[in-house]
Amino acid sequence: MKTRLTTVISLLAFALTLSAQKGNVNSADYELTLDKPDLEKAEAKILAAEKHEKTVNYPKTYIVKERLYRAKYTKKNTDSESLFTALEAIQKAEELDMKGNEKGKGKGKFKDEIKKDLLLLRIDFQNCGANAYNNKDYDLAMRCFESVLTIDKMPSNLEEGAEATLDTAILFNTAICAYYSENKPETEKYMLQCIDLNYGESTPHTVMYLHYRDAEDTVKMVEILKDGFEKHPEEATFLRELVIYYININDLEEGMKYINLALESDPENSSFWFTKGTFHDQAKELDQAIEAYNKALETASTSEERYNANYNLAVIYYNKAVEAANKADEVALDDINKSKELAKVAKEKFKVCIPYFEACLSEKPDDIETLKALRPVYYRLSDDPAIQKKYDDLQSRIKTLEELQ
Repeated sequence: MKTRLTTVISLLAFALTLSAQKGNVNSADYELTLDKPDLEKAEAKILAAEKHEKTVNYPKTYIVKERLYRAKYTKKNTDSESLFTALEAIQKAEELDMKGNEKGKGKGKFKDEIKKDLLLLRIDFQNCGANAYNNKDYDLAMRCFESVLTIDKMPSNLEEGAEATLDTAILFNTAICAYYSENKPETEKYMLQCIDLNYGESTPHTVMYLHYRDAEDTVKMVEILKDGFEKHPEEATFLRELVIYYININDLEEGMKYINLALESDPENSSFWFTKGTFHDQAKELDQAIEAYNKALETASTSEERYNANYNLAVIYYNKAVEAANKADEVALDDINKSKELAKVAKEKFKVCIPYFEACLSEKPDDIETLKALRPVYYRLSDDPAIQKKYDDLQSRIKTLEELQ
């Protein structure tokens, strides 16, 4: 009888001790509901409960801890680290709640409470992330948006058997903040997810192109440019960079393939025609280059487009004229008459490039490089008084511009 009584007294003492510790947790929770809660008092009780053997594995301890640190953030509105402490606490609460007690009973007892708190914590992280972004604290903003993604995947937020729904806007925000904070591993991680989900329009491809370019990862750079061009043909960056790449490695055939694809989808795009002309130019296919540059000129809608097409046409015709003049010089010693005939041909060729150079100057009157490119043309034709006057005026303009530099 005495032994049984001793056992009953021991169990009662244990129950009272456990009740007392849980009482501290509940007391701290109640304190947080007051209009002017004593956060230090509540924190002291929770930190004690967190260390006590009777409540260290009690889910409610960490639910209240989460509420406490969320309240600390709300009070100061600058204590962002409190939010991350709150997230760690609610994660701990969920872990313990899913296990149940030491006998495995009571699993999911606090799931509804945890779910409700997660919604509030999510809102706080979104607001904290937005404020950090506006203040250009991109690292903090990234961490906040990452935390939102973490909350969305927590089991307490999900219906049984359901998969987490990914908030693509938050994912994109996380990726952008990772990029601005120069966190390269996280940039790649989140931007590639955006690409897989086809979210963010052309931005993720552009960012990843820059990422791989800076890392000198040519293989991945070309892959992302091709994928970007295929999915966003309206974005000229991808085609332009592919073209530059193929020009640099002298793979004109592969580059031309992409230009023709682009023109199939947008035949009135002047920059595409100009790019095609560039490729023919590089391949020394001058007639095809002239045709493409003229098409670029026909479809041009900006001053820059008109200037570029005219300038390249001028250079092609100028080079043809120089080649003809060189031939005339080569035969001068052997056949003076033939040399004169060739010189006349060269002279006519020099006349051809003049309208294109002058058209360039109508777009950029003070472009000194264009003025200097036109100068030898006028000089070669200066036996014509009208051209001589143009030459003199040109020389004067060049001198004035050089003095201003």
